Amino acid sequence: MISFYHHGREIRESSESETEAAARKLLKRRLAETQTGRFIADEERVAFDNLVDGLVTDYRLNKRRSLKSAALNNVRHLREFFGFDRAVDITSDRLTKYQLRRREQCASVATINRECATLRRMFSIAIEAGKLSLRPIFKMLDGERVRQGFVEHGDFCWLLDHLPDHLGPLVEFLYCGAWRKSPARNLEWREIDLQGRVARLKAEDSKSSERGFCHWLAVCGSLFKSERRRGG
Repeated sequence: MISFYHHGREIRESSESETEAAARKLLKRRLAETQTGRFIADEERVAFDNLVDGLVTDYRLNKRRSLKSAALNNVRHLREFFGFDRAVDITSDRLTKYQLRRREQCASVATINRECATLRRMFSIAIEAGKLSLRPIFKMLDGERVRQGFVEHGDFCWLLDHLPDHLGPLVEFLYCGAWRKSPARNLEWREIDLQGRVARLKAEDSKSSERGFCHWLAVCGSLFKSERRRGG
């Protein structure tokens, strides 16, 4: 066991070794950490679930729209592997084993990298909150497939002609306006200026959380088509 004082409080810790040399080495490191401000008394009590709580709080506080995918999907796989771990036990070597296990489960490289990025964010939040002093090195996997290529205009026109009537206007809007699917589905008539031929993007639907505008010359065409189908 080693013993030292931090902010007037005695800290006792096991060196997990039976040799005095190992205990002295640990004591020297802890004393150096207290001088540099890197020592956190209750660091070893931080569990994986504490990291998850910090992540959820941060997402809710900042109203991040990806809370559902991060907290319910990525964390679900992370918990299956790290659920009983303390934060200090999640080392780079253990991260490698997690990546290997997920590969054996046929998870894609992109999926594994997103899960590891979520865990890295969890550590960053804990460090910012003063609960941890450092985080392991996160090495992402190579070989992630990047989306590339575009639909040629002729192919799009053919596709549009073969879509059901209720999908045509939405798909045409996405294609010509370069909108993402979720913001377009959340679009309301009060955000459409037919005379100015402008569709306004709400701040909460914007990926950058900033209010934006999308000028689309063909917006009126699709909207009028939709109105005619509805008898408006």
